[in-house]
Amino acid sequence: MSDAPGSAHGLSREDREAFSAALLRFFDELEPLLLGGFGEELPGSRAERLAQGTFPSNSQGPYPGRNALETVLFATLAGLDHARLLARALLHDDAAFSIATLARGAVEAYARAWWIREPDEDSAILVRWLSGLASELSTFDRLRPDAVLHEMRGRNTDAAAVLAGVIDDIEQLTGSRTPLKVSYTALAASLADQWKADGRVVYSDLSGVAHGESLGIHGFVTVDEDLSIYRVELSARWGLMATQWTLSATTLVSREVLRILGRDIPQAHPCAVAHDAAANLLASARGRILHPDSASER
Repeated sequence: MSDAPGSAHGLSREDREAFSAALLRFFDELEPLLLGGFGEELPGSRAERLAQGTFPSNSQGPYPGRNALETVLFATLAGLDHARLLARALLHDDAAFSIATLARGAVEAYARAWWIREPDEDSAILVRWLSGLASELSTFDRLRPDAVLHEMRGRNTDAAAVLAGVIDDIEQLTGSRTPLKVSYTALAASLADQWKADGRVVYSDLSGVAHGESLGIHGFVTVDEDLSIYRVELSARWGLMATQWTLSATTLVSREVLRILGRDIPQAHPCAVAHDAAANLLASARGRILHPDSASER
């Protein structure tokens, strides 16, 4: 990193501050709405139906529908936490590669929530939730067969025993003891498909930076021929893309989660107003950053 003045390719201080402020206003309005999902379910909502539903699967307790719903909420909050940190990191002039990786973390966490809540049938939601558990538990048991699971409520359990119960539940729901295959790459790409024609490209771009791949990290490096140095910085293009993808993922998933919770958010609600302001800001910046010649002719 150089102390030399920033190049024309870097995301400007003005854009960093504007993007950050717009995202944080939206996230601050959104989070209380999501946290409300852990309280009493609204009458007539799908959340109420899931929470109070009776299903032939109880290895994880008497309310598996509520457990599945809470997993969706926790995954959404995990995505929001990554998104908020990205917004704050934009204010740091030396934040570059990490911006892409924070966006990737947000997309991955949101993708799990998106995948679990997607089916129309409540029992299918449970099968996806249980399949995710089975995938995690089988990996945990394979890598640490003697380790103990420390549950949130303070109980210690054996991973293999819990996995056996989860497989039994899946059989009760589907007639098969084979969980659904869970590919986190596929989940993230599927979510990104909702705002880009080929979501796999979005995830590949983000992952390339996290993996230190040349095609990924070179997007953050420019050559200053006059000073004979490499300059590492958050380019305007990368700053815009990471911010836009984070906003898109947050918007898509939170909208569906709030719908499950039965929470209608009118256009005049502060959360909707803050979202629209952020979306409009990025739309305006997109033309200026991605098509500077066209913008300068206006």
